[in-house]
Amino acid sequence: MKLRSSGGAVVTLLTSVTARRSGDGDILGVVCVGQDITELNRVRLEHETVANELIQLIDTANAPIFGIAETGQVNEWNQKMENITGFSRQEVLGQPLVSDFVEPREQKSIESILERALVGDETANCELALRTTKGTFISLLINTTTRRDVDSNVIGVIAVGQDITERKLAEAQVLHASKLATLGEMATGVAHELNQPLNVIRMAASNATRRFENGAVEQDYIVGKLNRIIVQTERAATIIDHMRMFGRKADEEPTLVSVGKAVYGALDLLGEELRLAEIAVDINVCDHDLHVLGHQIHLEQVILNLLSNARDAIQMHQRGDEPCKVI
Repeated sequence: MKLRSSGGAVVTLLTSVTARRSGDGDILGVVCVGQDITELNRVRLEHETVANELIQLIDTANAPIFGIAETGQVNEWNQKMENITGFSRQEVLGQPLVSDFVEPREQKSIESILERALVGDETANCELALRTTKGTFISLLINTTTRRDVDSNVIGVIAVGQDITERKLAEAQVLHASKLATLGEMATGVAHELNQPLNVIRMAASNATRRFENGAVEQDYIVGKLNRIIVQTERAATIIDHMRMFGRKADEEPTLVSVGKAVYGALDLLGEELRLAEIAVDINVCDHDLHVLGHQIHLEQVILNLLSNARDAIQMHQRGDEPCKVI
């Protein structure tokens, strides 16, 4: 009930109305018992205004923002998320985020991050791949925050992100270009490496041909030459396959990669060039080979860059251009 006070202000009362009766039970009138809730209403309206403003701020923010409930269902999805994924708010609300929208190979790690956020362990700069309506995936760099109600009870997780899809594509292109440039630098060494098995094949074939022409054909001799040719062709094929693998983009999922294998793989590509530069390489790989999670091609690229930098430093020192520091 709203009443006007003597000063002209309007007050709000929470009232309870009871009939007033006589001793005989006849109704004499009405009794109203009230509570002034004017201030309470004002505070409630202020809270509702602030809440609406926050909802509007989240929805219109330029950053992608989404939220999930304790059970993992989406309960927040702003306009930026709609724009970059193609999924509308109505389509995703109530749907499980991880199983329906996260790239399969990232699902376990994202589940772990969200579970930690539900107990107050916030995560910064975590990469997340989300499915779009086109069937592709976008890359987000997100920060997760525990979401609480007015009584500080955990009710879910809020994630604020940055779309880094274009940046990731650019990084992949730069890496691929770097690998191709490295292959170009190694062309001379690889060509010499291929010449060796080709020369052996030519000599074995020539020797076998002369034996045939001279009529001195011995089965063991010919078989030996043919086997030697087979071994050398396999060696040449290995070099070519390795270069082809190194030149392609690493689009497959990360796997356990042998560090020792990557070292020898890099030396297969650059070793001949180092030998021509009269640079010796000592290899000391531990008996129990180490493994790391990643891509064979990427690890070989790192080792190749280190070897190339070391080669350049040694050659500059030999020319007297600058001192060579050993660290």
